[in-house]
Amino acid sequence: MLRQGWVALTTGFPGRVMRYGIVGVTVASLYSLAVLVLVPLIRPMVPTVASVMAFFLVLPVGYWLHRYYSFADRAGGEGQAWRFAVTNVTSFIVSVGGMYVITEIIRISYLFGIAWNWVAVPAINFGIYMFWVFRHPAPVTSGRNSNSGR
Repeated sequence: MLRQGWVALTTGFPGRVMRYGIVGVTVASLYSLAVLVLVPLIRPMVPTVASVMAFFLVLPVGYWLHRYYSFADRAGGEGQAWRFAVTNVTSFIVSVGGMYVITEIIRISYLFGIAWNWVAVPAINFGIYMFWVFRHPAPVTSGRNSNSGR
């Protein structure tokens, strides 16, 4: 009974949300750790620079984990890496822009910028990944045209 409940929870849409959440926590933790390590290392540069560096450090890890775990049933479609990169340009703007606003305009701790990234980026990306980046590939056709007059 417990096994059936686990299988039901980890398949379909609830399973995808759970897998996305696990990957999201992993990637966000790596990002946070990178920011926490980089901020003291690059002083007197601002935390926004650390945020940029951390973002690009964890980007390949995020792609790999989402492709092969969160959206494994949709992995390998043509153009996924390109769509992931385009999506992450948006994530980059949200991430670094948020860090800038929080630390330079509002002038509060960069830890709030990290928290911003834990909430805003995953919320925006899930829908984009689901319906655009890792969308179901178009059905393969046999290459014959049914209107060929045969």
